[in-house]
Amino acid sequence: MSPRVLLRPVTEQDLTEYFGRQLDSAAVARLRAGVSAPDGRIRTIVAAGQVVGYIAHFRRNGQPEVSYWIGEQSRGRGFATGALEQFLREIALRPLYARIAKSNVRSLRVAQRGGFTVIGEDRFTDARGQEVEEFILELGESRSG
Repeated sequence: MSPRVLLRPVTEQDLTEYFGRQLDSAAVARLRAGVSAPDGRIRTIVAAGQVVGYIAHFRRNGQPEVSYWIGEQSRGRGFATGALEQFLREIALRPLYARIAKSNVRSLRVAQRGGFTVIGEDRFTDARGQEVEEFILELGESRSG
């Protein structure tokens, strides 16, 4: 069972907290766009009273997508799994997609535990100008249970 996490609306202070730790300008742009998009949603992930990361829903090229990030000091404790479980109850839209760097095995496992399956591969250039290979995942119709 995943540890207890709370999802709450994001504040500007949260954005500063995330990006003090995460220097990925593409992620910053996605999150800021997600906060202001009419059909986007972003939540701060809180565990034991501490901000540990965020989870977001937005559209990329017209497709609904989910993305999450956990601060380095909080990784490996099940917070992403717990947050994704809650968030998927909040976001009823299916299919829903995710993109995960191939090197991020933990994040891939989180998505797969949430019911996502790998449907393809792609590449992108990160904020440091490095090419990154990624998996494209899809969550189809809601599962019972």
